Amino acid sequence: MRECTQFRMETEALVRRAEVREAQCLSSLRIPFKQPSLHVPDF
Repeated sequence: MRECTQFRMETEALVRRAEVREAQCLSSLRIPFKQPSLHVPDF
């Protein structure tokens, strides 16, 4: 039972990281990088 919970937590963390990376990619595509001072926070 504990192994399943651990696996689910790891999977959710991976999904969350993938969603953040996807959001960063989409925002970088949408916004041309004319402002180099704009820093995208790394989660």
